[in-house]
Amino acid sequence: TTAITTITTTRGGQQRFPHLPQLLRNLTTTTSWSKQSTTATSTNLLQDRFALQLLNYLSATATTTAAATAATPDGFASGNRAAIYSRFVASPLVHTVCEVGFNFGYSALLFILSNSDVRVLSFDKFEDHEHWKRVGHDFVELLYDDHLIVVKGDSKKSVPQYLQRHRQRLAHVGELRSGVSVDGVGGDNSDSISIDDDGTGSDSRSQRHTKLPPPEAALRAIRLLRGDVLCDVVHVDGSHEGDHPYHDAVAFVKGNSVTCDTLLFMDDVGTCPYCGPAQRAWQRLRQEGVVRKLRCFATVAANGTALRGRDAGHQFCIGRFLSKRCPGGAGDDAR
Repeated sequence: TTAITTITTTRGGQQRFPHLPQLLRNLTTTTSWSKQSTTATSTNLLQDRFALQLLNYLSATATTTAAATAATPDGFASGNRAAIYSRFVASPLVHTVCEVGFNFGYSALLFILSNSDVRVLSFDKFEDHEHWKRVGHDFVELLYDDHLIVVKGDSKKSVPQYLQRHRQRLAHVGELRSGVSVDGVGGDNSDSISIDDDGTGSDSRSQRHTKLPPPEAALRAIRLLRGDVLCDVVHVDGSHEGDHPYHDAVAFVKGNSVTCDTLLFMDDVGTCPYCGPAQRAWQRLRQEGVVRKLRCFATVAANGTALRGRDAGHQFCIGRFLSKRCPGGAGDDAR
């Protein structure tokens, strides 16, 4: 009800998204959906009617907006990628997702719908294809403005600058999230995650984070209090030029924003024509011991078939950040 009122009364929501108020009314009267119940009971967010309708509405709106310029927004919505990412973000240990590449906001909305406690910190230039990016930003902000922070600019500069400014002004006590867990710094996480072909698997972090020795729990609390942005997931899907994907991932390490449990979602790896920069970045991150590979997936279409054309050979990978404090890195190869 609050969302419907906001859309129809503020920021021109009724004009920008004329069909959304009725869609929300229909969904809220015909389903018992809530973000909390969805993340607690659903094994696949994309099987939830409310979430799927919102995601489809955003995708359709972006596609319609892009059609005026004969462009095509990123096809993140298709296939297994969204479902697998959603399962990881739904973990109660995930509070902050740091992503490079907002595009039209599908991934940001997916993460927010996957976890009622999550905050998405998204970096994007907003210069190329700004028409549909603006529509996506307005849409997600309209519904979930308290879950989204968007930083505009070249990520090579905007990521380190934002993390530095955040640290300098310190974290105000009122900005600290309620229920912040103290997982992930130096615990025994060499076998914390196992991933099956469909993206499901066991995650022992929820059991382990309550058993960390006090010094490690204190260290995470100190990092939050001094203003560090701690990313539970880093999603890299921004510029594909040169070494940009590599620097996008490393920026969060240099910014002291990852822990031993921080996951890396790396998009656009594999052998597809545009996958070269991200593939090289993924290999370099592993060779340098920055990331340990958990699993890579061949991206499939919504109907379960392999991608074709320029998307043939497309993959996405999930890894875990490493440092001298994190066990388990020595046995990782660079294949």
